[in-house]
Amino acid sequence: MYCAYSGHCRISAGLWVISQLLGFIAINTIGYAVGPAIWAGTTIVVSFVWGVTLLNDKPESILLSVIALCVLVLGIATAAICNSSLPDLIYLRLLKPGVVVVRSVCL
Repeated sequence: MYCAYSGHCRISAGLWVISQLLGFIAINTIGYAVGPAIWAGTTIVVSFVWGVTLLNDKPESILLSVIALCVLVLGIATAAICNSSLPDLIYLRLLKPGVVVVRSVCL
């Protein structure tokens, strides 16, 4: 059985290893609920951009592609915001304007 390897395989493997290491760091930093949502969405966006720019893949509908990418980025932002203290801060500032918000930082 003949199997030819190219430089693309090595680059792909290197990027995969780096992404796994950064994924491990992300889970430890921001948690398992948000980390995979962010890196999966980022992977899809980067893959789309590389496909269109570097590999000359042409989407059938540019408008639908842009809409899909915007919805994906909105989902990533929503996942990141829901796990942060931002919803609580918005609630306190909008519904209870006299309350002073003190944010604690855990190290």
